[in-house]
Amino acid sequence: NIPSENQMLRWNGKKWRSVKVPQPGGRGPDADQYIEQVACTGASRCWGIGAYTHGSTHASANAILRWNGKRWKLAKAPQPSGNQNELWGIDCTAPSGCWAVGERNNSAGATLNEALRWNGKSWRLVKTPQPGGTTVSGEQSVLYSVSCTSSTFCKSAGYIQNSAHQSLNQVLGWNGKKWKSN
Repeated sequence: NIPSENQMLRWNGKKWRSVKVPQPGGRGPDADQYIEQVACTGASRCWGIGAYTHGSTHASANAILRWNGKRWKLAKAPQPSGNQNELWGIDCTAPSGCWAVGERNNSAGATLNEALRWNGKSWRLVKTPQPGGTTVSGEQSVLYSVSCTSSTFCKSAGYIQNSAHQSLNQVLGWNGKKWKSN
């Protein structure tokens, strides 16, 4: 196993430069981590999301990094599942209004949609529809991207795989109060 490390580059107006980034999975043969996407609402307000594995079990955990204008710091990320949490997409409409989406597993082994919301103080898990099912190992609902135009309008896209192993596109919409299948 070749370990991977997070890497971030910053544009200074003339060229890209590497900046120091937290490595929540550590360094070594069992370390595997990645930042999938970044969203900014200003020069000193950015978020990076992804996941990392911890230990030889290769369980994955959500990773959320915050840029304060000078450096990246690890932020507290909800871990709704004990063995599989991964964030794939993020979007922000304001410093206190961000969404991160991805996937998590439940105790039955199904993969579920995951949506986390930043309220200006903390990230919180928000209930989402699970059109792929929730009761059988192999059922999947995964969100890969999110795009918001305001605090009351977002779309998130991904795929589902039902118990018959059919893979289908899924789109969820946020109306300011809850996520609904579209």
